[in-house]
This record gives sequence, structure tokens and C-alpha cells, in this order.
Amino acid sequence: MIADGKGRAIALRIAPGQAHELPHAIPLLDQLPGVPRWVVGGGVIMQHVRHGRTARDARNLAGHLLRQDGNTSVEVVRIVGLAATDLPGALAAMRRLAPRTAAAAFHHISLAPSGTCAVADLSADADRAMREMGADPAIHPHALVVHGKASVAGRAPCHAHLVVAHWGLEGQALDDSWLHLRLERVAREIEHDRGEPLTPGRHDRALVKALRARGRPEVATALEAAASDGPPRSATTPQARQRLRRAGVDDVAARAAVKAAWATAAGPAVLRDTLAGAGLSLAPGEKPGVWTVMAAGGAVVGALDRIVKQKRAVVAARMEESDDRTDPVAAPGPAALPGDPQSDPGHRHAHGPANGAPRPAGGAGGSVPPGGAARDAGGDPGGPAPGGGPARPDRGDPAPAGPAPAPGRRNRIREAAAAHRLARGLNPAEIREEADRRYLSARLAEVEAIYHRARRERDAARAPIPEPAAVAEARTLEVRARKEAERVQAEAEAAEAHRAALAALTPTGWLRAWWWARGRLGPHRAALAQATVDTRNARDMAMAHARIVSGRAFGIEVEVEKAVRRRPAEVRRRREAEATAIRTMEQATIAADLLRADPGRGALPVPDLLRQAEAERRLKEAAEKAREALEVVGSGPRPR
Repeated sequence: MIADGKGRAIALRIAPGQAHELPHAIPLLDQLPGVPRWVVGGGVIMQHVRHGRTARDARNLAGHLLRQDGNTSVEVVRIVGLAATDLPGALAAMRRLAPRTAAAAFHHISLAPSGTCAVADLSADADRAMREMGADPAIHPHALVVHGKASVAGRAPCHAHLVVAHWGLEGQALDDSWLHLRLERVAREIEHDRGEPLTPGRHDRALVKALRARGRPEVATALEAAASDGPPRSATTPQARQRLRRAGVDDVAARAAVKAAWATAAGPAVLRDTLAGAGLSLAPGEKPGVWTVMAAGGAVVGALDRIVKQKRAVVAARMEESDDRTDPVAAPGPAALPGDPQSDPGHRHAHGPANGAPRPAGGAGGSVPPGGAARDAGGDPGGPAPGGGPARPDRGDPAPAGPAPAPGRRNRIREAAAAHRLARGLNPAEIREEADRRYLSARLAEVEAIYHRARRERDAARAPIPEPAAVAEARTLEVRARKEAERVQAEAEAAEAHRAALAALTPTGWLRAWWWARGRLGPHRAALAQATVDTRNARDMAMAHARIVSGRAFGIEVEVEKAVRRRPAEVRRRREAEATAIRTMEQATIAADLLRADPGRGALPVPDLLRQAEAERRLKEAAEKAREALEVVGSGPRPR
């Protein structure tokens, strides 16, 4: 169930079972409860888009797929190859699998059948699409979402969205070269395998060649036979449907109303009245013979010939014919509508008379012969011209035309006349007042904001240079290590005092013999030995912490030296920032003075004002230097 990337429909008649059992299986489906059925004559619309260039794209797509408005149900059927259990997490994980420079992180494929279908069938067709892309449906990261919709205009009550990661778990990218044509080829194979008539497309020549190279000559032959009627034409596009949806127009109902009006209307006027009752209207298209169906608010529904599935020439001929077919000459025609090529001869898409005769030379857009008025103004077409001129030629021959001014010259003359009229009505005083009212206050506020921002930058540049973060961190670690060393040293001193106390209690002489007789000498020796070991360990720990403290102190010295080496660069940068801020403050001050002196400058953009202010500042600086030089020369010793 796959189509090409342009959203063209594929006519599929799908039934559970094999294709050769289709005629026998369809009558039995209604008798089998619980068996999903594919409606005969259904088709599938599939769109393929490379998506996920940024993380925001992934979030937007996840939100779009989980939207409940417009859908009766939203079901995440499966998420494969990813640890995430929800759709936003799965798309975010697919985005993380892609390199930073990747143009797309995943492929978004939508499958919309026109007949009733089962989720299992949508899943199987999604698997076939993945295998064509070179992805294993069992392990390759992907997600499948099924939307339920109300069945209208022959569309199915469900459609699927397949999101396939372009990059696998091992960093291998999918082969998406010529993917549209490959999916179109698979679509033709599916149609042939299921016993369906093949849908012609615009790439049939390339598809036939690819099918023969793949070993499917029978599909290529069937496609050549189906392509004899010409490629299909879509009445609308996904982008047009989205625009209509945003405008609040139901595109399905609008196209159905157009088809019903076309089938029942007897003439152009009746067709327009019927469409007007449905909130629609007709307008000439950009190409000759094309009529566009417009909704309320100017939204474009589509071309009339594509909506009603008729050739453009047939639709144009019907729109040009009279509403009273019994007596087209005597019966009055429909009321003239703005933009109608038949009622508005000056319209740029007017197609001439319905009988195919060429437009007269004196009609709309043509020039009037110098011998008299245009033929359509009245009189005998073959008689002499008014004023005794020669006889006018036959209606079928072009009338002789004299020299006429070129359209460009006429436009220039009109523009010059309009400019003269405008200049006569201008008042410089009013213009100055208007500029003062509109622009002066706003420009002064902008210049004042620039001045205050530059002043803050100057103050920040003049502030003392703070201690580098690395030095502060090193000092914090040194203080922490010193406190820990003091604690360990205190523990070592306590252990030493305890051992000394036990050693002082060791008995000697007859007291030793007495302790030995009472059994107290052994425990005392053991406690003294343990205290000696604890004291040694505490002393070693204290020495280790002392070395750590010395290392932290050395690290502080290193960071301070680095900061000292970096300080000149920071000082230079701050001086440059301070000079730039002071120059900007001077420019803003001069610009404000210029605006107050000449309010007409308020119409200029702020950058232009600052450039003019910089030019004034440089002139003042040059004049000040010249004055100082003259003062120095004048203050020197006078020659004798």
C-alpha cells in the first residue's frame, strides 16, 4: 500500500488472502464476523517527507501526530528499536542518532487508504515500505501511528503515519537515493500482485525500465497499457488542503459541492448561483481557459477542470456557452460578473467570442483605425467608414491600425502627470510638522536608549577586574583541604595522647607480677599495641593531608600566574570596550542634537543618524586638533 512522494492515489482492491482468490473471497467476507475487509475500488494516498533537521522539527512532528482535533482516535501502534515508550521520546531519540550536520534525522511516510482497512494491513504495508528503504522492521528504529477519522467522500476511517529513522543504531544511514521512484515502483508491484489496475504516473517510462531490470516484465507491460490514457492530475495538494483547513474551509465538502453543481447546472449563471449558495465562487485562473473555485475569504479550493475531472477545453467551452441553449441570440445572457472573461472584454484572460472568430481590432486591448471608430461601435461592417474613408475590411481580417503610443510611454506620461499634481499640493511646512509628529519622538527615544546602553558598557569596562573563577575555585579547595588537615592532625594528636596514657599505666616490679596474677597484664598490652597502631596511622594520615595542602597551595600559585599573564589582554579588551562605549555615547549625543536642530532627520533610520553623527564628531575632533596646533605655535618664542 505505497504511492509516490507526490501524493498520487493508487487504486487498490485489497482482500485478505491471495490475489487469485479475490473473486471468491469478497462475497464471503460479509459472512465472516471479525474479519477486516478492504473495500473494492479503494486507493491509497502516500506522502514521503525527509524530516527532523532540528530537535524542534521532531517536537513539532510529534505534536502533530498526537493531535486529537480532526481525528476520532490516535493510536501509537508500535515503537521499535528505541528505549523510549512515547512518541515524543522516540522522535527525540531518532534525532540524537543523527550527526549534528545531518540534513534529516528520519523519514515521515503517511499512508491513507480510501477503503476500510485493518491496523494489521497498514502495519504490513509499512513494513514493505521499510524493507524497500533497506531497513529491517524488526530492529530498525521506527514508530507507527494510526489515526481514526470520520469516513467522508470515499476515504477510509483510518490512515497511518510511519516515522523511520534515517540513521540506524550502528550509525549506518539508509539508502534514500531515488526514493520516490523506488516507492512508486513498489506501488505498481503491489497493485499488480493484488490484481488491481495499475495507476499511471509521470515517471512511467523510468518505472517500466526499472521493472524490467528487476525481473518484473509483466508489471512493466501492464503499466505501459495503463499509461496510454495519460498521467493522472490531482485536484488539490496537501499544502492547499492545509491552507483551506486554516481558513476554516472543509475541502472535501467544497469539492463535493462543486461536483454536484457541475452535474446539475444548465449554464454558467446557474453554476455560479449554485456555488454561491454553497459559499463558493468562480474566478478566471492565471492560464487561459482555467477557472478557479474560490471559497469565502479568498481561499483557493482548486481548478474547476481538475475538481470535476474534465478536460480544460471542455470546461472552458461550457463556461463560454449561453445559459439559454434554445435561442442564444435572442435570450438575454446572465448578469455580468466582475472578472468574467465573457462579460469583461478588458480582462487579461478573455478568450474571444465563443464561435472562435478573432477579436476585432477595435475591441478591448486593440487599437482604433485612424479612419473612424471601431467596428463594434455600430454601422455596417462591410460598408464605408464614416467620413468618406475606404470600406472596412471583412470581420475575419485584421483592421489596419495606425501608429499608437507604446504602453510604456503612456504609463510614463500618467506617472509624470500624477507626480506634478502631487507636487502642486505639497506644503513643506506641513511635511516638517508631520515628520516631527511621527518620527522625532521615536528617534529621540531610540537614540537615548543607545546612549544609556553605551553608558552601562562604559561603567562595566571601568569596573575592577574580578578574580578569575579558577583562582577562586583553587582557593576554596585549599581552604577545604586545610580544614581537613587540621581535623586529621587533631585526631593524630588525640591518638598519641591516648597511647601515652596507656604507656604511663604500664606496671613495673611487684605490681607487674600482681597484674599478671590477676590477668590484667595481657589486655593492657593488647590495648597499648592497638593504640600504637592507631597513632601511627593517624600520623601517616596527617602527613598525607599536609602534602595535599601544599599541593593546593601550589595550584593556587599556578592559577594566579596564569591570571597575571591573562590580565594584560583583559585590560586591553576593557580599554577598547570603554573607548567604543564613549564614542557611541558621543555619537548618540550628537545625533540627538541633530534631531532637535532639524526634525526632518527623524525620517532617517537610526544607523544613518549615527553615521551622520560620527561624521560631525570627526569634524569637531579635527577642528579641535587644528586649534590646539595653532595655540602651540602661537605660544612659542618669537623670533628676534
